[in-house]
Amino acid sequence: MDDNRPTVLIADDNDKMVEVICRLLATDYQLAKVVSDGAAALNYVLGSEPDFAILDISMPEMDGICVARGIQQARRRTCVVFVTTIEDKDCVREARLVGHGYVLKRRLSLDLLDAVRGARDGDFFRSDQSDLR
Repeated sequence: MDDNRPTVLIADDNDKMVEVICRLLATDYQLAKVVSDGAAALNYVLGSEPDFAILDISMPEMDGICVARGIQQARRRTCVVFVTTIEDKDCVREARLVGHGYVLKRRLSLDLLDAVRGARDGDFFRSDQSDLR
């Protein structure tokens, strides 16, 4: 059977987060690869160009922002959605320049699917961060 669902790379060094992300995306998206560091994430995207990359911002080897810059510089079409615990307006601003979504891990189950759909549609989704406005 041919799987026509969009492909997703997940890059996070927290196994529990990866589990949650996989569960949330399982119905509508095809898991292409899971990696635990930024360098592996960038290498995978450059070689395979999945439809989406769900990137933790804080990872070993290379942070998610640097991975997204590399994807952007290589002119890949992979849409990047960041997942993070960082609630900082400067980080959000940087993410907006190189990505398509910014999801706080504490809001993962509420926001991830909307962020990925928004990325697909060309919108930038950001978890509600009332304290950052």
